[in-house]
Amino acid sequence: MKLTFWYVLILGVILLVFIFILYESFKAFSYRDIDQALRTIASSIREGISVVDERIVTPEFERPSPLNDVFVLLFNPRGELLTETPLPYDARGVTLALRGKESYANFENGGREFRAYTLPVHDEEHRLGAIQVLTTLSALRKALANLLFLLLALTPMFLAVAAIGGLNLARRALAPIGEIVKAVRLIKTESLDRRLPSISTDAEIEDLVRTLNGMLEEIEKGFLREKRLTQDISHELRTPLTIIKGSVSLALRKSRSPEEYVATLQEVEREVDHMIRMVNELLFLAREDDLTQQKHFKPVLLNALLEEVCLELLPLATQHHLLLCVNLPEDRLVVLGNSSSLERLFYNLLENAIKYTPSGGKIEVTAERNGHQAVIRVKDTGIGIPREDLPHIFERFFRGDRSRQRGGFGLGLSIALAVAKSHGGDIRVEDSTPQGSTFLVTLPLLGEK
Repeated sequence: MKLTFWYVLILGVILLVFIFILYESFKAFSYRDIDQALRTIASSIREGISVVDERIVTPEFERPSPLNDVFVLLFNPRGELLTETPLPYDARGVTLALRGKESYANFENGGREFRAYTLPVHDEEHRLGAIQVLTTLSALRKALANLLFLLLALTPMFLAVAAIGGLNLARRALAPIGEIVKAVRLIKTESLDRRLPSISTDAEIEDLVRTLNGMLEEIEKGFLREKRLTQDISHELRTPLTIIKGSVSLALRKSRSPEEYVATLQEVEREVDHMIRMVNELLFLAREDDLTQQKHFKPVLLNALLEEVCLELLPLATQHHLLLCVNLPEDRLVVLGNSSSLERLFYNLLENAIKYTPSGGKIEVTAERNGHQAVIRVKDTGIGIPREDLPHIFERFFRGDRSRQRGGFGLGLSIALAVAKSHGGDIRVEDSTPQGSTFLVTLPLLGEK
């Protein structure tokens, strides 16, 4: 309804402007035709004037067909009428004509409006006087009034027809939007898998439906992801809380020796530490998901960072009887990022490689420049990743078959992926066989000046 109101309002303003232009144009053209006819008559009379006994003698003339009421007045050099007439005349025009200037003028007399054209009359030696041709403007005024009345009378009718047509068109055009609104209102949290049907052949409506369906799909994925995350967190917390509850209940059933109480408290402490580590990793993930931290990024030298991480994990690799090799390029690999987050990324990858590589195996870290990207590979000779687990290894709380479950929460690779994404990079499994796996990390290099 509001759309139709504005449509009619704008159309009304346009019509009024059109009426004004049409009225003024018709008026101007009519005056031009009248002035041309008056000038033609005056010129023809001046050409036929002769002087007999100091009196101006004029021939007969024909009135142009558009002008029925045309009157001709002659004036002597003193500005006096040569013949008496009850008709009014334009005295100022006569004065100007006696000075050698022609003129047009409108004037009223007795409730009637006249248009006058005054032309000087002279020969080579004498000023003979002036000719003034008059015509009434009654017919023109009546025609203009009728035209204005007709236009103003038709305008409301035209606006009414336009309003009815515009309202029907608006309802037809917006009907698909109403159907979309109804369909969206039926989608609840328990029915996020529903999609909007195709209800129109209009390209714009179809584009809107596709956009909304895409948004619904992303909402569904996010909702399911959060739902799964909540379930996983509940599952992870249930085990330590059950252990704590069982240990405390067992200790309170009867008096225990100090050593037994100490053992119970140590068990509780281990489980509390386990929960704290999980919460800290979840907080770390939440921070990496927040892209606003990018404004605090600084240049980081990957060569030094990778070397530092490998030195930190070298004792753990040695403890597992593993060979840790590092192959870094001579040129500087500089990225824009958070050094602690990037350190966590490579720490998690190397820790996973150490955890799942049997004794006597080898872990190799290589880095190289590839165009505008830094490419880092972490290769191990571990037990590999089952093919069916590959699409899920970066999901939060995902852990593979029991042969790979040696503690942890299943958040390490999720954290690594979140860090890579927040730095404009990516991480993927380049190769995985029963003889080992290779993880590939790409990070955009900072442009060197």
